[in-house]
Formats: sequence, C-alpha cells, structure tokens
Amino acid sequence: MLRCSCSQDFVSQFALEYHETKCHQHYFNWFCSECNIRYDTLQQASDHSMMTHSDGQMPVCGDDFTRRPPGPYLGQALARRSTDFVKEFLYSRGKKTVMTASYYMLAKCELQAISPMNVGLVIYNQAKTDLLTTIDSPEHEDFISYLKIMFIYGKFIKRVPLDHYYGPTTVYKTLTFTSIPSKSKQQSEQPPARYVGAGTMRMAGTRPQYTVNPKYRVTQYSNNQYRTMFHLPTTPRSNNYALIPTRPASTAVRRLTAPPNYTLYPVLTIEHPIAVRLYFVKGEKDDTFKKKDRFNLREVREIDGINPKKPSPEFHITIGDRQYVILAGSAEEKDDFIRELYKLSCQYLPVQMPDFCNFSLPQLEAEASIIPIELPEHDIAMQSDYQPISNKEDADFRKLIERAELTIGDAHVFAEMLTEQLQSLDGANINSMMDSENSVNQLLSSIDAALTGVESVEKELDRCDDILAFVRNSIELIEEKDSLSVVERKNKQRLNEEVISFVKSLEAVTDAHIDTLKQANFSNPESVQRCTDAARAVAHFWHGRFSKPMLQMKAYQDRNDELTAIDVFVDRLMSHLSALFSNLNDLSLDHEWHELCIPKQSQRFRALSPLSDLINWLKTNRPKACSLVLQKYIDSTNLLYKRLFDNFFDTLISKVPKAIGSEKKSKTSDSANTSLRSDNQSFLSTSSEIDTEVLPQLIETVLAELSAVIDAEQKFVVRFFHINSELLAQFDTTSTGSGDSSSLGGGRSMEKHMNEQVRHVMGNLFDSLNIHLDSFCRAVCRHNPSNVLLLFVIMSKKVLLPQDPSSYFSITFGSLVVLIKRQFDAFIQMECGQYSEVRIAKKTRIGILPSISRFANFVRRAEIIFENAERRTDLEKAYFNLCRAVCDGIQKAAANPYSKSPSSVVKFENYQELWSTLSELKISCLEQQRKDAKALKEEHIDAYVKEFMGRPLKEIQTFFDNVNNFIEKKGIRPEEISYQQQFSRIELKKVISQHPGKEVKKGLEQLYKKIEKNLVANSSLLQVVWRDMQEQFIKQIAEYNKLILTCYPASKIELEVSTDNVLQFFSEIAQQH
Repeated sequence: MLRCSCSQDFVSQFALEYHETKCHQHYFNWFCSECNIRYDTLQQASDHSMMTHSDGQMPVCGDDFTRRPPGPYLGQALARRSTDFVKEFLYSRGKKTVMTASYYMLAKCELQAISPMNVGLVIYNQAKTDLLTTIDSPEHEDFISYLKIMFIYGKFIKRVPLDHYYGPTTVYKTLTFTSIPSKSKQQSEQPPARYVGAGTMRMAGTRPQYTVNPKYRVTQYSNNQYRTMFHLPTTPRSNNYALIPTRPASTAVRRLTAPPNYTLYPVLTIEHPIAVRLYFVKGEKDDTFKKKDRFNLREVREIDGINPKKPSPEFHITIGDRQYVILAGSAEEKDDFIRELYKLSCQYLPVQMPDFCNFSLPQLEAEASIIPIELPEHDIAMQSDYQPISNKEDADFRKLIERAELTIGDAHVFAEMLTEQLQSLDGANINSMMDSENSVNQLLSSIDAALTGVESVEKELDRCDDILAFVRNSIELIEEKDSLSVVERKNKQRLNEEVISFVKSLEAVTDAHIDTLKQANFSNPESVQRCTDAARAVAHFWHGRFSKPMLQMKAYQDRNDELTAIDVFVDRLMSHLSALFSNLNDLSLDHEWHELCIPKQSQRFRALSPLSDLINWLKTNRPKACSLVLQKYIDSTNLLYKRLFDNFFDTLISKVPKAIGSEKKSKTSDSANTSLRSDNQSFLSTSSEIDTEVLPQLIETVLAELSAVIDAEQKFVVRFFHINSELLAQFDTTSTGSGDSSSLGGGRSMEKHMNEQVRHVMGNLFDSLNIHLDSFCRAVCRHNPSNVLLLFVIMSKKVLLPQDPSSYFSITFGSLVVLIKRQFDAFIQMECGQYSEVRIAKKTRIGILPSISRFANFVRRAEIIFENAERRTDLEKAYFNLCRAVCDGIQKAAANPYSKSPSSVVKFENYQELWSTLSELKISCLEQQRKDAKALKEEHIDAYVKEFMGRPLKEIQTFFDNVNNFIEKKGIRPEEISYQQQFSRIELKKVISQHPGKEVKKGLEQLYKKIEKNLVANSSLLQVVWRDMQEQFIKQIAEYNKLILTCYPASKIELEVSTDNVLQFFSEIAQQH
C-alpha cells in the first residue's frame, strides 16, 4: 500500500497520483513537454493545454466522477470507461487482437481505486498479476502511462515535484485469512510455498510473521481492515550496497536460496545525448565483477528512504514493477547516494524524474549545469590561488627560452640563470626606491597643504548653509501667515453669505402672509392666489439651507412659532376640498346627456384647477395631508364614474337586442322565399346575425366614450395632484450631476415609475370598468355566440394601431381584448363539445351527422368575418380543434350501441361527407385533415366489404378457412389434405353443390339490398361499395380455385360459378336497381 502525506492509503501508483493531483497541487509545478514551459498552478497548465494544443482541459479538471455516490449507475459508468480506455490503448499500439479480460479487469480496478467504489488490495494485485502473465513489463508500464494520460495529465502536461514534497510511504499490512482447511501431519512438515506471505520479503522494524499456503481462500475485507503477513529473514550487511530483488508486497516473489551479493553503480554517459543509467554489478569468487542488469534512470519510479526520522542504512528503489530493498554500509552513505541520484534526476530528468519519498531533499541552484565534486582542503586552497597565464606571458616565456639556447637536459642551468637575473633586478629595485625618498617627502607636504585648504572651504560652506536655513524659515513663516489671512477672508465671505440668506428667508414671510393664511377664502379666486403666494413664502422659509447654529437664533424660533397658523390653514383646505369634491360630483350627475354618451367632466376640472398650486404646496410640505386629499378624491370620483358607467352600459346593453331585432326583420323580408333550415344551422344563419356595420358602431361608441373620459381624467389627475413633480425634480438633479450618458437609462426608469403611479391612481378610479366591459361582451354574445368572432376581429385590428403606453386607456383597451379572447376561446370550446357529443335514439339509423353541416356553416361565416384580418392563427387553431371534434363525434356515433347502422357504414359515410365539405371549402390549413378523412373513408369501405363479402358463399368460405387453419396448425402439406375425412373430395363436392349459380346470384341480390338498406337514401357511395364488393368477390373466387388446384390436384373439381358469371350477376343486379 502507498500512503500519502495526508494519511490516506492507495493500492496503486495511479490512484496515488490522481489523489495528489486533486488534493495536493501545491506540492508540484506543471511542465509542458511540447513547449518546454513550466506553470505554477494546475489551472494554468490546463488552460495552456486547451488554448495552445487544442487538446482540451486536463482530464483531472474535467468531469469528476469520483464524487458520484456508489451505486449501479457509477458501476456502469466505470465499466463503460474501462472498456473505452482499453480499446483506445490497443488502437494506439497497433493491436489487432481482441480485448482480453485481463486488460479490462486491471483498468476497472485502477478506476475503482479513485472512485467511491474502492477496490481491495487482493483483487487489485490479482488483476495486475493476470495481466503480467500475458504481457511484458514495458507494455504494462505503457498501459499505466496511458492511463495517467487519459485520466490525469493529458498528452503534454507532466508534473514536477517541489522541494517541500516528501512523497508517499510504503505501508505493509496484514491480510486476514479464514477457512483454513485441516492439514495432515505430512503437509504441516513441508516448507512454506513460494507465494504471497511465503516469499523473501523484508521490512525494517517489523517482527517475523507466520507464512500461509496460497491455496487458502481469502475473505472479503473493507478498505481499512486489510493486512499482509510477511516472513522476515536475516540479511547480511557489508560496506557495499547489498541488493535483494523483490516484487511489490501484494505479488508473488521467487524465493532465493541465498541472498546474492550485488553492487549498484550510477553511471553518466559521455556521448550526447547524456543519459543516466544504473548498473547492478555482481562480485565473482575470483575478485572479478560482471554486469548483471542495466536500467535507465527514467525507468526508476520511486526511491523510498523508508523513515527520514530514524537513521537506517536500508532504502527501497522501485524500477518498473519490481522493488529492490537496498542495504548501504551506513545511514550517511545511503543519504549521499540518494542525494546524488536526486541531483542527477533534477539535471537530466526534470519532467520524468522518480518520486523521492521519506527523504529530506537538498536545495539546488537553478542554474547548476554540472555535478559538484568535493575536494580536500589543501586542493581547495591551491585551486583558489591558481591564476592562468595570458597569451602575452606565454609568448615572452617562449622568447626567453629561445634566447638561452639550452636543451631540456640543461634545465638546471636555465634555472640558475633565471635566479641570478631575479637577484639583480631586486637590487636595482631597492636602489630606485632609496633614490626617490626626497620626492616622496615633497609629495606628502603638498598633500598636507591641500588638506588645509579643504578645511577652510568646508567652513565657508557651513556658513552659507546657515544663512540659507534662516532664509528658508523666514519664507515658511510668511507663507503660513498668508494662508491664515486667506482662510480668514473666506470665512468672513461665507458668514456674510449665510447671514444674508438667513435674513432673506426671515423677510420672505411677512405678517401679511400670515394674516392671509389665517383669513383664507377658498371660494374667491383672488384669495386663493394670495394664499398660494403666502404658502410659497412659508415653504421658502422652511426649506432654507440654515446651519445648526442659525436654527438656535431667537429670530428664527420666533418666526417659526408664528407659523403655527399653517396647521389651521391645512385643516381648512382639506375640509374645503372634501366638500368641493362631493358637490361637484352631484352637479355632474344632475346634468342630462345623450343616452349613448358619458358626461364630460370639464366643468368639474375647471372648478378644481385654481387649487392646483395649493395641492402642490401641500404635497411638498404636508405629504400625509396630500395623501388623504388624494384618497378622498379617489373615493368620491370612483362613486361618480360607477354611476355614470352603470347608466351608459345599461343603455348600451339594452340597445343590443333592438339592433338584433331590427336586423332580423330586414333579413326575414329579404329571404321569405328561402328554404327551411335545421336547428343546428340556425345558430350561425345569416338571419340571426347582427349586421357587420351595427356591431362595429357599438364597439366604436364604447371605445370613443371611454377614451375621452379616461384620457381627460388622467390629464387632470396628473396636473392637479402633481403626481410626477418630485420625480421630475429628482431626475433633473441626477442628470445634471451624472451627465448625458447616464440620463438615458435614468429617464427610462423614471418614466416607468411615473406610469406605475398614474396607473395605480387611475386603477382605483375606474375599478368598476372591467365589470361593465365583461357584461357588455356577454350581452353581445348572449343573443348570438358567433358574434364573438366579429368582436375578436374588430379588436384584433385595433390592437395593431399605435397606442400611447403612458395612457391608462391602453390598459383598459388591453383588458377588453383579453375579455373578448376569453369569450372566443369559450365559444370554440362550446362548439367542440357540441360537435363531439352525439345523442342517438334507440334503434335508429344514423346517416350523416348534423355536426358536419354545422361545421361547414361555421367555416363559411368565419371566413366572411376574418376576411383581410391579421390574426388568422387563432382561427386556424379553432378550425383544427373543431375538425378534430367532428371526427370524435363520428367515432362516438359509430360506437353507439343503440345504432342500427353498422359501425363501418357510419364512419365511411360521414368521412365521405367531411371530405367533400373540406374539398368544397378549400381551407389551406385543413388540407391534412381533408386527406385524412379520405383515407379513413377508404379504410372503412374496405372493412365493410370484407365483413359482408363472404355471405353469398358462406359454406365454401367456412370450408376453406378450416383447410387453411388445419394446414398451418398441423403442418400437413396441401396435397395431402384430401386424405383427411372432413376435407375429402366428397366433402368438397358436397359443399360446392350447395352453391349453384342460381343460389349465388340470389345471395348477391340479398347482399345488394342489405347494402342499400345500410346506406342513406340516394347515397353516391352505393355504386362505389358495390364495385369494391365485386372486385373482392372475384378475388375470392380466384383464391378458392387456386386452393382447389393446390390441395386437390387432378380432381377436376371446380366451382359452379366462374368469373364471367360473377361479372354478369353483378352487372344485372346493378341494372335492376
């Protein structure tokens, strides 16, 4: 088992890397092998793979099926993904073999290891062992690498561990075995088998365990309970690296008789490209060495130091699928060896480097290009003093040798000559130094004089600095005084302005203004104007911008106390308005108007208009009082309009039957010679219709009167109560401060808010209007429901006309359209119910249903009304529903148990009538229904012909039906059927003799009478059915003759009627009738 640093255990390296990539991304950098770029985060690498290489995001960042709950759906998903993965892997390697179960089982175990449906250690190792028995190790490594590419990294991204990443630890656990069979004494003395638990495995710090024979069955266990038992042999130690080749703890390992003596060497090639290899060298008895195994460093998957806190010479190296337990001479040698392998991996394998677990990794410089070699101390000192000679020095030395003209054997002579020259040069140097003593003394005197001059210059500079500092301080003081004077001047100016504003506000309200408010007379226009001016002065005083100290002045408080008379003024104003609203409404009701007109309220508006400015003042300074005034106006005006609408709509509704009656009389006089119509046609008859000119006139009257009243009332309410004044003021302030760019969006929101306020007030004023409109629509449709079609067309045309969205009349108009649309839908639904419900008296013949002619009349009427109309979609939808209702009625009528007519006759007669009706009407949207009606007609004619066709030859038909059933069930050949007693030739002749030509003709005549009786009188379908009956009867005669030739060959038995006889019979019967 592999244990992560977060103490989670995993059965495979793939599951561990998936977990680390998901949960511990901060331990790694991410390297693109294609672009040679390193990224700090996984998301950056995934975005690079998606944007640069068009490879999509990294698989680990995609659909996370590991978070799905375990269950059948997750199991199906894992199985499907495993199968797809193995197919892609074999296709990528050019495999043409069929996918084996070992590939699938290992892939499924690997995916289960990273999902909530975990996999056990024994099951995983069994799947891995089964696959390794069929493929070699390199292919298994490619399999695991391709698995990581498909589910973790993608094609181009690799992970690079950081310094603080310690890697996983290998945990050996114990498996619990049960069901141990009883062994004989001889078996107990045998050595343990060479399988799991019996192999040569070692783990430092564990005690010896017992071995178990592999034939014992392994029980199922949970993910937190499995353990593995091992045998701990003694291992010799030496100064070299002793290697014990093993396999992972869960696989079978070959047991060795004696541990081999191996030595491990890391080797660096000198050829380019440089490669790092590991050689296992075995020492022979004659002190010679032989290379046994060689591995590349990129094949090393993991180097485990086992326990970094406890010094131990043992560590593990995993190469491919094999794990080697290595014993060093000491813990220090182990650390040095692993550290060198880490340096080589960082330099030559930055992407595919092994995982170093449980080991303190060294800090390396980023730009190191060679491996440092430690040197002795004296060598380091010599190396630091060494300086290479230059080209000039090399040339001078060569000239010196040539000038001496000595050989190599005279080197000591050359050395003595160089020594003498060096001594002469040293003497000359000493003499020149002694001769220059006076010059040195003069130079020192000059330096002292220069230093004295420098000190005097520094003193002068210090004095200048002091002067400049004094000047700077003086300037700063002057600037400070100037700034204080500027502040004082600004303060005086602001104080003066505030005092002037305060005095003006106090003087704005005079004693005359207060007397005017106390003695207000709202019935006199001049007094109302004076009150308005006084109220504005008071508002100016109240809304003045005063500072808090100004509000505490006695002058302000005295003036404010004098304005208590405003409350009395407001109360008197509210009382006057309440009485005025009531009186004006009563006057409006007393006026006499035309019966089809709503009285105009212009006189009431003119009487209230002088008080508009006071309402505005009241809204600004007494909002609650203004709200009460508005509510009183709404209540009183609502009662006024309710009475006006009652009178108007009562008169209008009473006109509807009179208009219908007058139209009936005119139509009846013109159509006195017309034929009688059935009840179902009178519903849509032209004699009961309102003239297409009368009903539009009524609608126009309603809309014109309502539009005039509603628009006038809306304009007055907006102007009188100043509904939008505060919004306009707020909008002006906002647009001025924010600029033109934001004023457009603010203007739209302000307009929306204004419309909402107006609609709220108008809705309360005209809340009874919708009830009257609904009553009007019902009254028009009550006398003739089809009038709803004309109403619908008229309102649909008016909907397309431009409407003012800010007008409340548009809402009223929309409500009327909705009411008419509901009436239209209810009318269509009622018609569909009448078409589909068919009531039939007992034991009666149905014939053609009246719903078809009613449907035809509806279509003709609707086409006249909807001519040149815009909204034909609703009409076409109604056509479709009505036609479907007619078909449902046909089906119900055919299935009615009280009907004397056959079901197929009812169906094909009515479908024929429906098809001819739709063909006559030529409605494009019903073309498919017309084709369906024709197909259903032909289908039911065939069914009717097949039902009654066998009656003239009933015994013959029964005989041959029994023959066919006997052949099919018993499996007898046709030519052997004559050997059966009930189907012998004698029986056949007996049956044929019962149907001579005379009897056949008589049966056909009875069949014709039956058909004529079933169909309606003078039906055009009679000849059609009789012709189909003739064709079917001839086919039946031919089939019987064929059966006689097949089942009774060479019998010379024939029917007593031929095809020509049948044609003659049918022709004679048709001519007789």
